[in-house]
Amino acid sequence: MTPCYLGSDGGEVLDRIRTFLAVRGGDADAEHLLEERRETWLAGTVAEVAERIRGLEALGVDRVMLQHLNHSDDDMVALIGERLMPALA
Repeated sequence: MTPCYLGSDGGEVLDRIRTFLAVRGGDADAEHLLEERRETWLAGTVAEVAERIRGLEALGVDRVMLQHLNHSDDDMVALIGERLMPALA
């Protein structure tokens, strides 16, 4: 399982990370954190995350669990269902 921050565009991705950071507390910068964790998180636009998942599939991964840490953000759940899943079909 890996944290997932998905957005229609880069700004939306950063907004989701900022929301997480506001709840978690601390003074981390969303852009810096995204760059620091880019290889371990599934974070980015729908196309970017779909590409990462396809790369994992090419390595033999057959299941990916998206850890959604902003529990009140139903819009990201909808984005997963409406755009990410069809992009991977």
